Amino acid sequence: MNSFAFIGDMGTGDDNQYRVAKSLKKCIDREDLQFVIGLGDNIYDCGAKSVDDIQFVNKFEKPYSKIDDKIKFYMTLGNHDYGEHYCKCQLEDKELLQVEYGKISQKKGKKWYMPSRYYTFKRGNIEFFALDANVDKHTNKEIDEQIRYMKNKIENSKAKWKIAFGHQPWVSIGDHGNAPRKLQKYFNSLFGSGKIDMYLCGDDHNKQLIEKTLKNKKMILIVCGTGGRETDKPYNLENVKDIKNDLHYFSSTYGIGTIIENIDSLIIKFYDNNLKVEFEYILKSNL
Repeated sequence: MNSFAFIGDMGTGDDNQYRVAKSLKKCIDREDLQFVIGLGDNIYDCGAKSVDDIQFVNKFEKPYSKIDDKIKFYMTLGNHDYGEHYCKCQLEDKELLQVEYGKISQKKGKKWYMPSRYYTFKRGNIEFFALDANVDKHTNKEIDEQIRYMKNKIENSKAKWKIAFGHQPWVSIGDHGNAPRKLQKYFNSLFGSGKIDMYLCGDDHNKQLIEKTLKNKKMILIVCGTGGRETDKPYNLENVKDIKNDLHYFSSTYGIGTIIENIDSLIIKFYDNNLKVEFEYILKSNL
């Protein structure tokens, strides 16, 4: 049975990241968690400058140094990992430096795992679909290629549970809000069939759980961008006024989330930095 943590928006290298990392370590030990899902914005503010950039040490290796290297961090890319418009270092394909760092990390038996911009992997009864949801930074050809690849993987998956994760939200009451038109189209293409049980993301620096009703089932949308960057307060409840989007939980505290797999359910918990459980949700299997 799987048990894992998820965090996003963590790569600051400051005290807040270290505090969340400390609580993550305690939770891994206490709950016997097996791995971590990283939800993007791994290197603030402008991504890495080279594959041996000291930022990988200061904003990843050091904050999580007390976590055993056998605990892998399955990482995905955020907008800051591409570099933003105000960044002085405008390298082409900057995001691919994190992929290369991931390959080196795995050769050395270290934590960071990112074999490609988007990828899939299986852990027991769960298949994971790691997305690169930064569609505003991709050409239409690149978007179409990713959708084709992922839709084929999703449609052919025989896993009991299917969990996707990326950086940008589909629905959110936070600062970034609901996905804009281009991103909506991307999510609808991947998730519209109802084959994915859950989507984990960051980008908004808070914690949310939303039930989204699709044509034939409910899908769980989770935001957890509270790994180190300054947190956001509530913004716009109008974003969940549609009866298809039901907000169950919101918090602007720093902290992490965990998922524990049982025989017929996934138990989702959200924690603050003192490892106090703020919210628990049980997703039952339809099988």
